[in-house]
Amino acid sequence: MERTRISRRNVLTLLGGSALAAVLPRSAHAALQPVRLGYQYHLWGAPAVVALKKGYFEAEGLTVEDKKFSSGVDTRNAMIAGAVDIGTVGVTPFIVGASRGEMAALATVCYAGKTALVMARASAGIKTVADLRGKKIASQVGSTLDDVFKKQIAPEARLTEKDYQIINVKFNDQVSALAAGSVDAMLNLEPFCSIAEDRKLATPITDYYKYDLIPNMLAVNRPFAEKHPDTCVAFLRGWLRAVELFAKQPQEAAGIMLAVYKEAGYEMADALVRRVLGRLIVTPDFIPELPDYIRSQATGLRNAKRIENIPDPAPVLLRDYLTKARAKAA
Repeated sequence: MERTRISRRNVLTLLGGSALAAVLPRSAHAALQPVRLGYQYHLWGAPAVVALKKGYFEAEGLTVEDKKFSSGVDTRNAMIAGAVDIGTVGVTPFIVGASRGEMAALATVCYAGKTALVMARASAGIKTVADLRGKKIASQVGSTLDDVFKKQIAPEARLTEKDYQIINVKFNDQVSALAAGSVDAMLNLEPFCSIAEDRKLATPITDYYKYDLIPNMLAVNRPFAEKHPDTCVAFLRGWLRAVELFAKQPQEAAGIMLAVYKEAGYEMADALVRRVLGRLIVTPDFIPELPDYIRSQATGLRNAKRIENIPDPAPVLLRDYLTKARAKAA
């Protein structure tokens, strides 16, 4: 599959412009619907974590029930099951959900290519992707990282899926699997990668940035968006305040995420968290290349028989809600 590359220049332009527009006061609304928010309780869900911890949704008059998940796949499955209304979802599980007709996107969460890495066990003698031939690799099957590795990273090193063994391990358990010697490498994301490197358990082989910027989507169940547009706009106003915090007060955002990781039992230095967050491009905007990117990724998924239909990006990317969230209150 020929990959559609998203230009870094466009992403950075957005970061300096409309993505960080000031959040404006909420207009008077009819009663807002409670929101069940599913999010990855790690780096890729960081804007959701910050918005919840800072009370930004409550400030917009919303009642939000938060549900933590270890991956976007789990979030998507909960959305399909009707247990979650809005969720942070990696682009691969998002496309799978959108192909079934009920999932759309209110915004992007971030572009996370620099925060995902292929790492080898420190004692395994693995220096390149090609060295993974015949090795056991921990991967959260069905995730964006899993898909990009199989479709882009491994083939570039002339590896087919028969040349290595994928072991299905959740992101937060992969470092333990690596330390135990049950796998030789892992496809993981921050902060787990930096934790493993700092403890000298793993060494990086490559990050994902050169292959894919990895958009992470703020997904919504389409019936929820259609029935409760004011609620979605109010939600996005709270979300934009979190985006603004990442841009203007990155140290405060890092402090919030440091507390979250410590609550989860990860002892991390403040400098490590700030370094990790610095690799995350936080913006809600659908950059110009995104529609073609979705078509390209969806074509690969259909060829692999993981989806039957290629979703049309035009109705899937719900642009009006974000526009209204940024508009002046009446």
